[in-house]
Amino acid sequence: MFLSRSKFSPSVLVFLFTILLFTGCKMDDDNGGGLGLNSNLIGTWLYTDDWGTDGYTITANKVSYISDWFPIAGTIRYVNNFTGSAGVIIIEYDAQHSDPKGNFIGIYFRNLNSGVSVQMGTAWTEEGAEEPTLAAAVEAFTAGNEGAYMSYYGTYLWTD
Repeated sequence: MFLSRSKFSPSVLVFLFTILLFTGCKMDDDNGGGLGLNSNLIGTWLYTDDWGTDGYTITANKVSYISDWFPIAGTIRYVNNFTGSAGVIIIEYDAQHSDPKGNFIGIYFRNLNSGVSVQMGTAWTEEGAEEPTLAAAVEAFTAGNEGAYMSYYGTYLWTD
C-alpha cells in the first residue's frame, strides 16, 4: 500500500537530514589527513641562503611557516589537490596570529618531489590575502585564482 504524501514527505526529509548531519562535509575537521593532505608533504621543508633560513613544517593537521620576519602557524581546515604534485592547503591561523581581514590563508604548493623538494608559497596581495571564513577561503584559493595570489614560489628541501 502506498503511503500518503503528507506522511511520506516528512519522514523522508527527517531521514535525509539525519544522513546529512552525520555524513556532511567535514571541511573544519582538525585532521588534515582526513581532508586529503598529500602525505608526502608531511615533514620539514627548508630553504637557506645568505639572508637566512625559512621553511614550512607540516603535520597531518598543522602548518607552521618558519621565518625571522613573518612566522605563521595554523590548523589545516581544507586541502585542494590540483594534481598529484600541486595544490593548496588552507589553514586557520592559531590564536596568537590574527588578522583583521580574516584568519584563513592559503598555502600553495607545486612540483612536489617526495622526500626531495617542493615549491611553496603563502598567498599574498598588497591588501592582504586572508579571508574571513573557511567558505570564502575555499572559493578564493583555487587553481584558477593561483595567479592572483602567487607571483613567487620558494624551493624548499625536505629535511626529515
